[in-house]
Amino acid sequence: MEAGGDALAGGQPGRAPGRIQSTAVGATYTISSNMLLDANFGFTRQRLGAENVDIGTNYGLELLGIPGTNGPDRLQGGYPRFVISGFSSIGNPNVSNPFSFSDNQYVAVSNLSWMKGSHWLRFGGEYTYYTINHFQPQAANGPRGGFNFTGGLTALNGGAAPNLYNAFADFLLGLPQTMGKDLQFVNPASVRMPSWGFYARDQWQINKQITLNYGMRYEYYPFATRADRGGERYDPVTDQVLIGGVGGVPTNAGVDVGNGQVAPRLGLAYRLAEQTVVRAGYGISIDPNSFRNLRDAYPATISSQFSGASSFQAAGPAIRRQAPVQQQGPTPRAGESSATARCRTRISHPLR
Repeated sequence: MEAGGDALAGGQPGRAPGRIQSTAVGATYTISSNMLLDANFGFTRQRLGAENVDIGTNYGLELLGIPGTNGPDRLQGGYPRFVISGFSSIGNPNVSNPFSFSDNQYVAVSNLSWMKGSHWLRFGGEYTYYTINHFQPQAANGPRGGFNFTGGLTALNGGAAPNLYNAFADFLLGLPQTMGKDLQFVNPASVRMPSWGFYARDQWQINKQITLNYGMRYEYYPFATRADRGGERYDPVTDQVLIGGVGGVPTNAGVDVGNGQVAPRLGLAYRLAEQTVVRAGYGISIDPNSFRNLRDAYPATISSQFSGASSFQAAGPAIRRQAPVQQQGPTPRAGESSATARCRTRISHPLR
């Protein structure tokens, strides 16, 4: 049996394929001699993933016999995570592995240009729609489960600090100080993030020497949703998680994102001489943070984490390999089959 371990240089163990595809289409229409309309549409599709070579077998549950590790989903297969202080980790310690990303991005833009006297007016709008569809339960211990051995269980209380030998002794005794497992309750974990933007701008040639450029941009970012319902948020007043679109909760889960943001722009160019131009400008740019962290929000991912009451106590009972449980049915009566005997037992003891 291989011990596994960390990938080199912080990479993903195993195979990590990826494919990114992009396409775009644009058009320009001349409305009149001084008016022009242009529009563009773009689409990008990203497929990324990584799977370790051990993913095909539930090593923790079936080979090592550790209850609670792995799971029924293929993506929960492989070795659990064993972290021993002072040593390289064994098993599959990369909690972000495996992962599967399927993301799409849509962008639509339209602009209208209008020349009128000494003014060059331009108006436009933009709509962007991001979609995230991920499997990557990586809150703490990953989808296979994990165990941390710090050495405190075999160290002398009040004596020297635990060292790597104590950590290895804890491991041999099967006494982790912390342990846990991350379960992605919704697969894929989806996030939908639309955004809107509009602007108006005028470039005014005041005279041969002075050009003034001024305008305004407006952007709006609605609260993100899931593919099949609204988003979630924690309400500290009621100590509850509100799930948008479920149980009378509004789709936005009561999140107020405001009325959007306004960003003014102002620029001035002054021609001092034929080969010298002085420029000055002021503007506000909006740099939003996306709602991508909603991907791992409860209840999409549920992280179970356990630790000892102190550094000298284990997180739970010692890890022992569990022997397969032999299911034994009732003894058949004379002349009846085993199936008939099992059926008779269920009818006679409905709570069993």
